[in-house]
Amino acid sequence: MLRSFPVVATKFKPSAFAPMCNRFCTASTTTSAATTTTASTSTGDSAIRPGARSHIHFHATTKPHPLQAKKKGNYETDEYLQGDHTGRQQNHIWTKDELHEKMTTLYRHKPKTIGDKIVNMTMYGLYHSFNFVTGYQPVNPSVNSIEWRLIMLESVAGVPGFVAAGFRHFHSLRTLQRDHGWIATLLEEAENERMHLLVCLRMFKASWVTRVSVVAMQMILTPVLMAVYTVHPKSMHRFVGYLEETACHTYVNIIENIQTEGTNLNVAWKDLAAPEIAKGYWKLPDDATFCDTLMCMVS
Repeated sequence: MLRSFPVVATKFKPSAFAPMCNRFCTASTTTSAATTTTASTSTGDSAIRPGARSHIHFHATTKPHPLQAKKKGNYETDEYLQGDHTGRQQNHIWTKDELHEKMTTLYRHKPKTIGDKIVNMTMYGLYHSFNFVTGYQPVNPSVNSIEWRLIMLESVAGVPGFVAAGFRHFHSLRTLQRDHGWIATLLEEAENERMHLLVCLRMFKASWVTRVSVVAMQMILTPVLMAVYTVHPKSMHRFVGYLEETACHTYVNIIENIQTEGTNLNVAWKDLAAPEIAKGYWKLPDDATFCDTLMCMVS
């Protein structure tokens, strides 16, 4: 799943996020800078081969993005580079500037092909149905509706990346060819979404109704996505793109409500502390709040 969509909400106030970014991104920026320095000295030359490469995110190295075209020559002939584990299943630590850019940039993909339009209609049909089932409304939503929505949303978001990675894996085995980074990137996205779910489960209790709903949704969604990916992989990736768009807008709306005095979410979550799992995953400071966590989840 390709989480590269900038995010914004209707009537969104960018200045509202500045204090929060300043408060919790300083430590992350320092950590990222230190990591980048270390990575630059240890991964810039293929002759230097430290054993801890698998723990370095590719954003913090001098290597190109896994999905970028590989240069002919060294990469194809150097077996060490082909076996390098840099960037696999690692989460990105967001800096202040990155968060600000993601939270203040509007993006909506406009369907162009017939396939895009069909997928777009399907996605937004599901979106409105999901709103009705969860009781979600953009204006002053209830706490219970958001708790259930976040668990359901993240349990669904973690499925497509793993399905696509599986298909790419088997395709690589069948064709006896390398995959050039798609498998690792898709698995990274699936892992990231699963971590979002675990963070939400630390904050909210999943009732038996929620657990049954998650199982039912997974039983329905997985074979459907597999069928679509078998016939037309691009349509599944487009579906995921629209899913991420709606999810990001939902998250930004939740953050807005938390920051708006007098709303249900403001009363319940304004001073709610971030769970330890979130602090460890995004390297947040000890005084981070759940709203800080949501900012990382939406980016």
